[in-house]
Amino acid sequence: MGVSSVIYANTGAYVALNGMLTAERYQRLIDCTGDAELQKRLSEFGFEGDTTDEMLSRALDGVYAYLDERSPVEGVRAALLKKNDYHNAKVTMKCKYARREDFGALLYPHGGIDTDKMKEWVFKDDYSLLPRPMAAALADIDLRFSKGDRSGRVVDCRLNRAMYEDIFQTLGAGHGEMKGVFRAEADLCNVSAALRVRVNGLREADLAEEFLPGGQIPFDTLRVLLDGTPERVRDAFSHGAAEEYRDIVSDAMSEAEKGAMPDFERVSDNFIIRMLKKYKDSNSHYMMFYGYVLARLYELKNIRIVCAGVRAGEPKKKIHAKLRETYV
Repeated sequence: MGVSSVIYANTGAYVALNGMLTAERYQRLIDCTGDAELQKRLSEFGFEGDTTDEMLSRALDGVYAYLDERSPVEGVRAALLKKNDYHNAKVTMKCKYARREDFGALLYPHGGIDTDKMKEWVFKDDYSLLPRPMAAALADIDLRFSKGDRSGRVVDCRLNRAMYEDIFQTLGAGHGEMKGVFRAEADLCNVSAALRVRVNGLREADLAEEFLPGGQIPFDTLRVLLDGTPERVRDAFSHGAAEEYRDIVSDAMSEAEKGAMPDFERVSDNFIIRMLKKYKDSNSHYMMFYGYVLARLYELKNIRIVCAGVRAGEPKKKIHAKLRETYV
């Protein structure tokens, strides 16, 4: 990783920040009255396409093309693409057992593994050319299905665990800042799973099945979320690595106490966005570039939320409440 290549990538990303949506631009989208107006507004913001869906699809292609062309650290680029690969593995595995072969539209085209090859290998039960964590997970899923343990949850849980194992292996010994982002993701997913187990009255074994490796919150701390009082939970999250999640967990517990599943995905996304913002003005740090790339993906997620809400005629306040924080 050369310093000059990092600065070059960061300079381009810093200039590109000017094209990202501000709070004012999001509000202009929310104020739209239908799809035609959304399309017009997105066009004003630099999006291209004949429909809003095409505009967002092209924009997504552009983000990944930018990542491929400008990425200064190969290991980080490869790790970021793992999420698309593992999504595709889940889809392909489920379709294999459902005996469905026409599922191309469900696959993400921006992974590190060719989707046609993945389909061929998975349908032939030949995992030898896939990453080791993915191959082991797929073989384990086959074994469990052969014993009658057949559910989409088995596929999702096993491949989610393999994905984080694969990501950390891909990042290797360095890149601690990007590892910190992925560790936070794992921690937040584990907290979300514990809250879901609590709200739905499930068992500790269900949490153990979903528990992701790579995070820093110990399993014993997460167990307190299953049946602990709000005071006991807050105390458990007041020590060590769990402390940085204390406030958001306490807020989520308030909702869980009412029997409602909190919108923890939005809370988690905001947590990660705040982590990325720390590097926004660091021209010599490789995380500036990757923070921008990830922020663009969150931006597209936000725009899709707005478009869906406008099309459904949802109140503006309801749409706004679903949005992730802005990066700029």
